[in-house]
Formats: sequence, C-alpha cells, structure tokens
Amino acid sequence: MRRQPHRLARARDVLAFVRPVEVACVGRPAPAGLLTAAGTEPDGIEALELRLADDTAGRLQLGIAATVGRSDALAPEHEKVVRALLDAPPLPQAGPPPPARLVALLGVLRALDRALVEQLLARAQTSTLQVAARGLPRENTRKAPLVRHVAIQLTQAFPQLPVQRAEEIATATAHAKLAARHLDTGGAAVLVALLGRKWNAGGQPISDALRLTPLSAEEVEALVGELSTIAAVRRDLEAGRTVEAARIARLEHAALAVLARLDRLPAP
Repeated sequence: MRRQPHRLARARDVLAFVRPVEVACVGRPAPAGLLTAAGTEPDGIEALELRLADDTAGRLQLGIAATVGRSDALAPEHEKVVRALLDAPPLPQAGPPPPARLVALLGVLRALDRALVEQLLARAQTSTLQVAARGLPRENTRKAPLVRHVAIQLTQAFPQLPVQRAEEIATATAHAKLAARHLDTGGAAVLVALLGRKWNAGGQPISDALRLTPLSAEEVEALVGELSTIAAVRRDLEAGRTVEAARIARLEHAALAVLARLDRLPAP
C-alpha cells in the first residue's frame, strides 16, 4: 500500500492500533522520524510503502501485540510458554512447521488446556448455570435432545464450532456432570457459545449465565471463534495430518488470544 510522504505518518499511526506496520522507502531514503535509521534525506521522496506483518511467514513477534491486545495481558506462567514459542524456529512461507516449533506450540496448548479447566469448570458447576442449561430449548420427545434449530444457529454464527458436541455439553452441564474431560478446546467453545453469551435460540432468549465478565460481548464471540479455530487445527495435528504453516499461524494467534482473555478473568 502506497501513500504520499505527507500522509504516511498518519496512516502508519492509525494502522498501528490494529496491526504492526513497517515503513519502507520506494527508491530513496525515508524521511526522518518514520524509520529508526539516522541520516535520512526527505528531499525528492515520491512515495513510501506501509508493509503489514505477514502472519504466514511466522512473524509472530510482530503480530503478538495486536493479537492479545496489550503487552501485560499474560500471566507469568503463560508468558513463559509464549516466550518459548517466540524463540522457536519461525514458520516457513509454505509447508509444515519445523519440529522444534511444534514442540513449543505444544507447551502453549498444554497451558491453554489447564487455563480452560481452571477458569471454566467452577463457573460451569454453579446452580445458576445448571438451571440455564436445563432451560435450553429441547424437542418434545422421550429423550428430548436440543432442538435442531440450535445447531443450525450455532453453525451459522460460528462455522468451525463442533456443534455435534452441543447435546453432550448441554446435558452434562444441566445434570451437574460437566468435568475437565469435557473442557478441551472444542467443548469449551461449545459451552461458551451456548451459555456464555446472550442470544436467541429459535425465539427463546438465552442468558450469559457463564459470567465471563469483564470480557465484552464482542470478546466472548471472538473467544468462541478462537477456540473453534484451535479445535479444528488441533484435530488434524493430533491425527497426524500435515498442517500447512498458514493454519499453524492461525492456531498460534488464536491460542495467544484465548490465553490473554482467560487471564483477564477473575478467579472463579
């Protein structure tokens, strides 16, 4: 993307709020103050470029601030595993990731698994949430599964959500049987999608009984999407399938964002 020099600083500053930006001169040195290099000459500059961080090239260092939203968002134990990931070999432009990076990523995912159980399980075992789960709309049949429209709405809102687990998670929660084994990334995504946000299921209002304050409604929606992304990529990794670097990059960014959001929640 090109801008004239007199407009470049403003464009850079605006973009920096949502994504890390590099500034590069086209043909001549850049004006002073836009690059860190000293001794630049602004005369005769025709155009400059703003270069956005390339996620698929493994430049997690440039993207982490935009992903987690703030530099102090991670708890110390989570910062440790994230730093190990940052120190790992970078992702290639294409093809599978280096084995050492997968090892570091495994550390992040293990930390994420623990954080999900620590933050969600106690919240899911309250009587308030059990009542809310029992209030989810069900069919008028003997076994009374969730109405089909629930799965349709969830799929429309979150295309990667493992909606086939909605009945399992809803029933376990309603009967006070939800356990740590249910709260892998896919199960956690379903729990938050069902009971962590306000929505309307076929005309029936559903409350945010999971109580994920101080996360905003938009952040809760993002959390569902991030957990769904992690679950989808993780299934392929655990099945031994080849996962391209671009999908690993999305998994990494989603995992960091989830850790940052969970670390903002108070102890249950």
